[in-house]
Amino acid sequence: MTAEPAGAASGLETFKLSDGRRLAYHVYGAPLQGAAQRAVLYFHGVPSCHMEAEALHGAAKALGLPVVSMDRAGIGLSDFKCCRGLATTADDARQLALHLALQRLVLVGTSGGGPYAAAFAALHPQGVEALVLVSAVGPTDWAHLPLLRAMHGADFLQLGLVRLPPLGGLWALHSLLGYMAKHHTQTLLEHAPEGMAAADAQVLRSDPAVRHAFGACLRHAYCRGARGMARDVRVLGGKWGVSLSDIQCRVMIWQGDQDRSVPVAHALWWAQQVPGSQLTVLPGEGHVTVLLRHAAAILEAAVHGAQQQPQQEAAQQPPG
Repeated sequence: MTAEPAGAASGLETFKLSDGRRLAYHVYGAPLQGAAQRAVLYFHGVPSCHMEAEALHGAAKALGLPVVSMDRAGIGLSDFKCCRGLATTADDARQLALHLALQRLVLVGTSGGGPYAAAFAALHPQGVEALVLVSAVGPTDWAHLPLLRAMHGADFLQLGLVRLPPLGGLWALHSLLGYMAKHHTQTLLEHAPEGMAAADAQVLRSDPAVRHAFGACLRHAYCRGARGMARDVRVLGGKWGVSLSDIQCRVMIWQGDQDRSVPVAHALWWAQQVPGSQLTVLPGEGHVTVLLRHAAAILEAAVHGAQQQPQQEAAQQPPG
């Protein structure tokens, strides 16, 4: 038996992709019960991992929804892939959905997971009943510099570093974050609230459960090094290569009006790019508090939106 890296989360399952890579995932919420069941496919932010979806566990279980959350390539226990993009990750997730026989999907993408969830909806629309974007980052390449300039703190820094050579600042930044997460977790948590919205800083400083979950999530995310996370950010900060006009399902956008990490300008961009989407801006909320405090409302709205989705193919055809 091969020992798992220090910091790896327990209870993970793995699935072998078509190219031989191992993809790690965890099922939160209700148990998986078959193809007729609606399920959430969750796309975590960055730096983060599948454990982020634990915030949905209680609300999802109450609604009878399984939440399948995976580590993207090179993050946590998922094997690294050198030249991946949004489409590559969407295909990894599609293979996982087929493996688990998930035929009725609600996609949830939070922060840096938003573009990955949107790519899945655009590239593999069959079976997708709703797309939920929570505090989702928009494009920050040269053509969208105003969206980058609107950001603050670590998110502005890491996406700004995309413009340096591949082995430059991004790798160094995430190597440092990974070292701190594994060896000096408490010090990292003490400084994490700096630059955050007041609501985010308050919950991270005052709630021991949130602090513990945040630290555990980062330790697992970096348990096999920094290159997967650095690649993840480089994908987000480059050209996406996905046509959002191909999204066919219901789209719901949730955003805190005090978010400094990914400010409201990003949510407005998403709403403009996806006609007919529903934008909900929550007063007083920051970046992480939207999911922490409003998980039930977000999932209930997603289920309602999915129920309005035409069912002629969604209930009968697998994603792909």
